[in-house]
Amino acid sequence: MREGRSLCQRPRRLERGGKRLLRDAVHAELLPPLRIKGRDDPIEAHRLLGLAGEPGRLGRLGSALVGRSFELEQLERTFERAVAERACRLFTVLGPAGIGKTRLSSELIEALGGRARVVRGRCLPYGEGITFWPLVEVVGQLAGLAPGEPVDEAPARIGALLDGEEDAERIRAGVAAALGLGARQVRTEETFWAVRKLLEAAARDRPLLVVLDDIHWAEPTLLDLIEYLAGWSREQPILLCCLARPDLLDVRPSLGAPRPNATTILLEPLGEAESAALIENLLGRADVAEEARARIAEAAEGNPLFVEEMLRMLIDEGLLREEGGRWEPAADLTAAAVPPTIHALLSARLDRLGEGERAVVQRAAVVGQEFWWGAVADLSPDDLRAEVGTHLQTLVRKELIRPGPSSFAGEDGFRFGHGLIREAAYASVPKELRADLHERFAAWLERRAAEDGIVGYHLEQAFRNRESLGHVDDRARGLAPRAAERLGAAGRRAFARGDMAAAVNLLERASGLLPAGEPDRLELLITLGTALRERGALQEAGEVLAGALAAATGAADSRLEHRARVERAFVGLYTNPDTEDLRRVAEAAIPVFERAGDDVGLSKAHALLAQVHWMHLEVGAMEEELERGLRHAERSGDERELSLFRTELSRAALVGPRPIEEALRVCEEILERSREDRSLRAGVLTMMAGMEATRGRFEEARALGRESAAIYEELGLSLALAMSRMYVGISELIAGDAPAAERVLRHVCEALERMGERGRLSTAAAFLARALCAQRRFDEAERWTEISEEAASHDDVVSQAVWRGARAIVLVRRGEEEQALRLAREAVALADQTDFTNMRADALMELADVLRIAGDPAEA
Repeated sequence: MREGRSLCQRPRRLERGGKRLLRDAVHAELLPPLRIKGRDDPIEAHRLLGLAGEPGRLGRLGSALVGRSFELEQLERTFERAVAERACRLFTVLGPAGIGKTRLSSELIEALGGRARVVRGRCLPYGEGITFWPLVEVVGQLAGLAPGEPVDEAPARIGALLDGEEDAERIRAGVAAALGLGARQVRTEETFWAVRKLLEAAARDRPLLVVLDDIHWAEPTLLDLIEYLAGWSREQPILLCCLARPDLLDVRPSLGAPRPNATTILLEPLGEAESAALIENLLGRADVAEEARARIAEAAEGNPLFVEEMLRMLIDEGLLREEGGRWEPAADLTAAAVPPTIHALLSARLDRLGEGERAVVQRAAVVGQEFWWGAVADLSPDDLRAEVGTHLQTLVRKELIRPGPSSFAGEDGFRFGHGLIREAAYASVPKELRADLHERFAAWLERRAAEDGIVGYHLEQAFRNRESLGHVDDRARGLAPRAAERLGAAGRRAFARGDMAAAVNLLERASGLLPAGEPDRLELLITLGTALRERGALQEAGEVLAGALAAATGAADSRLEHRARVERAFVGLYTNPDTEDLRRVAEAAIPVFERAGDDVGLSKAHALLAQVHWMHLEVGAMEEELERGLRHAERSGDERELSLFRTELSRAALVGPRPIEEALRVCEEILERSREDRSLRAGVLTMMAGMEATRGRFEEARALGRESAAIYEELGLSLALAMSRMYVGISELIAGDAPAAERVLRHVCEALERMGERGRLSTAAAFLARALCAQRRFDEAERWTEISEEAASHDDVVSQAVWRGARAIVLVRRGEEEQALRLAREAVALADQTDFTNMRADALMELADVLRIAGDPAEA
């Protein structure tokens, strides 16, 4: 095997795994299983036999026309289904770089012939942590922004699309948050909802095609958005066409899994006949020696980009020239050197550029896949600036770059013809020059008030390149805190909106740029630890916070030391919940935070104490700590903390010792103060539904439950929706409608099982068993108590008490009175450990039923 050939063959190995996955996938509900096109595909062979070449410029006919008719047909069929069903469908096209994914999507757009509104967005191959960057392009196109118009005009300009939408202002706010605009913090689920509503509005009058390119570079939250749109969009014809390399399935296998409204295909390399047809198609039957064709096709290994770039290199070298509207060989092509890989080929093409052209393309590569004339000129030497425009046009003529849209007013935009061209150009830039160019481009971006994450990325690269060369002088050391400031600001914004994947990425990079004991670094590490905890990376969170604690202790910074202790204690809630140790940490921190006037720290410490009381099931004491913490969260202005406190207060009001009227007033006050937070509203309404049912107002309870469920469904919060419905089922039990309770609770259990969620399943299964007991279906009830017992953790007192009470009823009906009484008394003892008023009453009522059936009416 020739050196470097593995670069072309690795994607082929990935494809073999993809074939096994895709053979199990089903195209829509009723279509036959998808097939990977074989070399003997009769439809493709027939089409190739009739292929007519066209003379003229190379690339006039795109490579997507060759060997891709089956895939194009699948895309068109999926679009037609979306239109016929007025539904959203997801189509993911996988394939290695250069295989023709973008060309295929372009052919789809052309084939639709204007029948769809088309918008495109592209994920950046650099600047990780910029979650919603593709939406900047998509929303700008929907808003009708002209090239160069600032993106901050977009929210106001989408008004025409939102005519008739009752939540138009909320949609605008959510979209603005996705674009990094607006002062109000908006949660990720609200952003998802707003983007969905905008796309649905855009599809009302004409079907919408959304093409998202390079999603293998997407942040996890953007992949979540794609799956949310596919799963929750309703009543409008939308086709989401996502393009990615096969390794996307390594990080998000669900995008390749069979689903009713989703299709995944894998583009294979072209066969020999197809590669020959592509050469003929591009050159218009030029008289190219068969041996030369064969060598090109063999080296390309079915990669259309390789074929195109090889032919362009022959043109660059003068071995092919255009005569009379067709390409003719100017020399013996069999002697032409054929590089072994696409990377080597692109590097060879770039090496053949003139000195000025190469300097311009290198500076463009530092800017990124998309770049601007003014930026390239700004990065160029003084003696080259006047010629930048000429060189750009030459690069366009050589099809290395192409004109593109511009996100900056007054700037001509360009983009590389393919991401691999940009990668090859960037790799040719010496590190020392890279460092200088990244620094200068960051300054160019700063003058145009660009996004923190992108500016921070270029400052970071300027520092890291100098660091790798061992040139960390005063100038380089000055870059690190500037990069950390920008990346940290972007990370905190991601944290505030709940985008923890991006927050972890940005905060980790920002903290890594600062010296060990610096206060700014410790603040970043503490927030990073919290973000890791919320992502479920508990071990990593503990390690980060332990490091922050050691550094803060060494720096004698008492406030940050206790901040780190408190955050590490929150990790301990999940890993080693020693409640006395947690209590000591919180109580020691409070006076330190009071002296420092640290409201954020105080809110965290009181939240920790509230959790300690919750673990002891002391709801009254928990409420007192929550109210103290809420006051400090209000002073700090942290919307995210405020929402958490208010959610916990509403839950405590339902299950705790407050009288119902007072509990309802607490919830109504929370709703009044949190009008913009719909997720919080839904949670509070769920608690209020339980309160109304408890005082016998069942219709009011059902109405509140429906409103809560509708909000959760709109936001795509599946787990919260299931929990809301669980409370509805419990309310139906209180109302005495056991069949209705069973229907709701069975649906909840099925949903939780699909999610793989066990903690809440134990509770829902226990209440379902209670509903079945009320219908005298004791065998079924016992089976659900077993499911609850298996799923419930030792310290899940609610589930442990409820399943015992339900099984006690089953056993006493069978005459197993001794065991039934034992379980019923255990349930009462468990409930009596708490001040969950309703649970204690329910346990006593079930014990009374067991005693009555067992023949002891007096004690009953």
